[in-house]
Amino acid sequence: MYARLRSVYLDLPLRLEATTPESIREIVSFLERVFGAQGSPNFRADLLRWKYYERGPAWPGSRSYVLRKDGRIVAHACAWPIRLATPNGEVQAIQMLDWASDPNVAGAGVALSRQLEAFAPVLITCGGSEDTHKILPKIGFTPHEPIANYARVLRPLRQFLTRPSKGIRALGKLARNVTWSMSGIAANRGWSYERTDPDPEVFSTWNARPPSGPTSRYEEPFAKFLLRCPAVRFEYFSLIKRGRRRGFFLLSRVNGQTRLADLRIVANGGEDLSRVYAVAIRAAKADSTACELIATAPAPQIALALEANGFRPRGATPVFVRDPKGLLGDTKRLRLSMLDDDSAFLKFPEHPYST
Repeated sequence: MYARLRSVYLDLPLRLEATTPESIREIVSFLERVFGAQGSPNFRADLLRWKYYERGPAWPGSRSYVLRKDGRIVAHACAWPIRLATPNGEVQAIQMLDWASDPNVAGAGVALSRQLEAFAPVLITCGGSEDTHKILPKIGFTPHEPIANYARVLRPLRQFLTRPSKGIRALGKLARNVTWSMSGIAANRGWSYERTDPDPEVFSTWNARPPSGPTSRYEEPFAKFLLRCPAVRFEYFSLIKRGRRRGFFLLSRVNGQTRLADLRIVANGGEDLSRVYAVAIRAAKADSTACELIATAPAPQIALALEANGFRPRGATPVFVRDPKGLLGDTKRLRLSMLDDDSAFLKFPEHPYST
């Protein structure tokens, strides 16, 4: 799709362009330059081809968009689709990933975000730099409740041996993490896990369940898309109780860190979440290379379940939302997961662990 626009920030017209796989080299060069991240594993060409163009997310065609000025890229964003189930119906949202603009072209990034509003009525941004947090309220984004981050140490000695730095500070972390790794895990109480293919019946049941507030949801093809990620190893597990599949969770293996990318119980019943998260811990630890398991808590009951299983708080991720039509209502809490952005597969070689 192509469009012409005149930015309120610029005197010259810009051209909005949906990119193609042939643009990857140019995009990589632009992102590395803007972010000062030459050779970053997060800008590998094969990863970006999968992230921007491979089918799976509920989105027609390319998810990568650029603004051009005089033929060169001056802004880029990946439109990562999020389907929010709300008590009043479904709302389509976009999280802008790899959102970058040429520092010499003022307002290009903002102009691109305005253009993406034509594709979805709600824009979401999680995380980002302090500079981004200062800009977002000025362009119509409002801060929502941050998403709490948690971590549990699984193998402290292996974690210590695989750290890039092994100085005095790392020794202090080792001593602390040995203690943290001894925290108990809740009893399964009839719950178990099984590594399976994504089950369309489970997704159908989940998507038919009425939400109590804005909650992200997706379909089986998206789960299969994640399993094809070239950067990290995703694993899909069914949650089993009384011989029936009652939910699922996905783990992503990022070297020694395992990420609980998402966990959902799809059947009603007021289950004890601590038991379900205990199942996920056991699945994570079944991999002998797993040193640490991280998870997010977008709701208080999830935080309690994580803490009951020896997880420790590790800060929070800011959430900003632009919802000019008020489609999400008055709530400031969104039930999002690591799969609603790229945090399940980003790599940080210099800081591989949260604990």
